[in-house]
Amino acid sequence: MKTKIQRIYDILQQEGRPDRSQVFLHVAEELGELSRASRDVRNGTGTEEHMIEEAVDVVITAIASYCAVADNNVELFNELFEKKCNKWAANAEKKVHSNIGDLLQTSRTTPDLENDVQYQQAVSEDVEDLVYSELGIPK
Repeated sequence: MKTKIQRIYDILQQEGRPDRSQVFLHVAEELGELSRASRDVRNGTGTEEHMIEEAVDVVITAIASYCAVADNNVELFNELFEKKCNKWAANAEKKVHSNIGDLLQTSRTTPDLENDVQYQQAVSEDVEDLVYSELGIPK
């Protein structure tokens, strides 16, 4: 069974291998359509289903742009996909820790508790547990 990357690559080949700039412009066009669909949903004149379809069009054209640059190198795509996902996860974790610090700053309500190390530690652990569980991130 062909991967989705291989399938899109084959379609591009059937089209006669369009030049990269045309493929990249198609991505921009689909992003514009997604943006309009999102606006329509926000304004109550569009549907979630249409917005989802436009999001899929963005993904397909983004994969087509990858194929225009790297052919159908699935191994490279998978390697870079994992690398980028790991980077996103690390950034999300940094953001969670930053948000925990912000929450701790606002959770201190009395001067007496600010100097209470046990209180700060308990609040820190409670907030951290809550944030991790809400975001579905394993500790």
